[in-house]
Amino acid sequence: MRRMIDNGFYEDYKFDLLAYKINGPRMALMDITEDAKETLFNLIKEDYEKIKETKYYEDYLDNLGPKKKKFFLDVLNYDNYDEFKKENPEY
Repeated sequence: MRRMIDNGFYEDYKFDLLAYKINGPRMALMDITEDAKETLFNLIKEDYEKIKETKYYEDYLDNLGPKKKKFFLDVLNYDNYDEFKKENPEY
């Protein structure tokens, strides 16, 4: 994503870039074995917390579809995988 921003393509591909950044981890969390889900959740949460501190955070909120936006916000809002899973059993 950094290359797209640095080369001036961010605005043109913003929706696709943001969707990819959220959907990849979302699908991985659905597909990974149960014993690795907590570790992956923690990595995703760490990444999303960094995003929250950037100037692009509002772009995520404004440009993600409802499923991706819910996943993004739920990861940020829950302290751990067990809490997240209670409200999101599909993961």
